[in-house]
Amino acid sequence: MAAELGKKNIEVVQKALADWQSEGTKGYMKHCHPDFHGSVLAGIIPGGDKIENLQQWSDMGEKFGDYCDIKKFEAEHWGHSNDGEHVYFVVNWNVTWKVGPFTGQTWDTTANVRKHIKDGKIFEKMHCINMPIPVAADSKKCPGA
Repeated sequence: MAAELGKKNIEVVQKALADWQSEGTKGYMKHCHPDFHGSVLAGIIPGGDKIENLQQWSDMGEKFGDYCDIKKFEAEHWGHSNDGEHVYFVVNWNVTWKVGPFTGQTWDTTANVRKHIKDGKIFEKMHCINMPIPVAADSKKCPGA
């Protein structure tokens, strides 16, 4: 039964991503739980470290193009937790940052993503991008280094 739930929840997330790519933030939002919260690109996107509600996430999504230029966003390596409630995947990114400590840099990198699905909706999202090694080695630009 948990495997069935896990497969169903992977489909929920895949549909949300497809709707985001075709309809933008509004397409993604219809797949989010009313009590949505999470963290997206913490330390890079303003406010991304602590998204406390659906409105904050919607506002951030509407401004995402102000923060970065996404040339590639490909999700792969899908999986789920033993209880089926958490979905895991990797995103291949090519992104150029428009704000923050990495302004003007283009990264070809990956991100690790975990989403908690509750009542068939995305309840919690954790999207952690992997900083390229040369960038991480530059302690002047790394938050918390």
